[in-house]
Amino acid sequence: MATTTRQPTMRCDGQLRGIPRDDGPPIVGHALWAFWDLLAALRRIEAQGPVVWTRAVGIEILALLGADALEFGFRNRDDALSSQKDWAHFIDHVFPGAIMTMDGAKHRQHRRIMQAAFTSDSLRAYLAQMTPAIARGLDGWLGRRRRDRLFFAYPALKRLTLGIAAATFMGLDDPSQSTRLDRAFVDAVQASIAVLRLDLWPTTYWRGLRGREFLRQRFAEQLAAKRRTASDDLFSRLSRAESESGERFSDEEVVNHMIFLMMAAHDTSTSALTTILYLLAKHPRCQERLREQSGRFDRDELDADELNQLELHDRVLREALRLYPPLAVMPRMTQRATSFAGYLIPPGTLIGLAPLLVHHSPRLFSAPDEFDPDRFAPDRAEDQRHKYAWAPFGGGAHRCIGERFAAIEIKAVLHQLLRRYRWSVPSFYRMPYQLMPIARPLDGLPLQLRRL
Repeated sequence: MATTTRQPTMRCDGQLRGIPRDDGPPIVGHALWAFWDLLAALRRIEAQGPVVWTRAVGIEILALLGADALEFGFRNRDDALSSQKDWAHFIDHVFPGAIMTMDGAKHRQHRRIMQAAFTSDSLRAYLAQMTPAIARGLDGWLGRRRRDRLFFAYPALKRLTLGIAAATFMGLDDPSQSTRLDRAFVDAVQASIAVLRLDLWPTTYWRGLRGREFLRQRFAEQLAAKRRTASDDLFSRLSRAESESGERFSDEEVVNHMIFLMMAAHDTSTSALTTILYLLAKHPRCQERLREQSGRFDRDELDADELNQLELHDRVLREALRLYPPLAVMPRMTQRATSFAGYLIPPGTLIGLAPLLVHHSPRLFSAPDEFDPDRFAPDRAEDQRHKYAWAPFGGGAHRCIGERFAAIEIKAVLHQLLRRYRWSVPSFYRMPYQLMPIARPLDGLPLQLRRL
């Protein structure tokens, strides 16, 4: 049975303060509940207050809850919170050198250099590369399959977004070359959350380490050529990127960043597109509104300015990311004593921030569990009720550097998808969803897909 007690008072900088505690069931804590219904678990914990000690599989976590907690954690004004000390535990062994695992001066340096690969001009070049890759992927969705057979959207979207990433990140236009890459990325991501971390066949961790090594070799083999050429793919741009002061990445840093960026773009875009397809299948009138707006352009090839005119597409994207943020919770670690909401927090504390809970807050959003893209319309602007009411990309110095790339990719896919297909699900269908480590459907999202 779950236990709710109070954390014994702790001494921090000479002061005493008690923090509520909710451990959940013995041994596993809230881990299983969080896996099956993370929002319900977070709401239960939040009932204790904005600062609550909790536990998951033996790991002590201090949950900081609410929009003010996101602002505190993401802005990190006193530099007391570390991103490196928390994320590194989960991903450093398979994604070493990732920008999200850096702090302070090193993080600022790498972000300055990387920004050169995400300028407006760069994004326009990526869009030109991804448009034909999207068309190739979508045209093959139905193939010779029987008309009455269900179409599983999630694996199809994973193949599509990997093909897009291969085209825009590496300059590959042959889908067959991305199959082994896909397997390697999947294995590496699964290894990052493996409980049993033994490099022994056939464990998840063993597969992940080998997937990581395959990716390292693949990128390292191509690096010299990418440094010499001035092509428009991200790999080439990143290998030649310079900050305003002339700083550049080493070979190892380029490879590490490429592996992580490609994984992050591939997985998060797949997650967002899957939830968009589900929500539009459940709300066919909204799907038709989007199709009508896309129909104003009688072609697939839209430039960035034309994509920006698809205002309803943008609202649907924002609403999907509100309801199902790809990263529902984000960790931080205190590297020195700090305080929040009147509570003193000692150094070495693992903190859990929860965008998912804020996105479903009735204090910020009307009918927060319902799909309503128009809540983002200028006359309502519910996301403006707090600076961190909507935070699927994090915030502060560690706000996702690929946010604009993701928005362009997802809207470009959605535009072409609406021009080719109509899709639906039975009225009784509810998508079983796993929100950790990255949001995804447990059943592959079966759709009735029809070509227009």
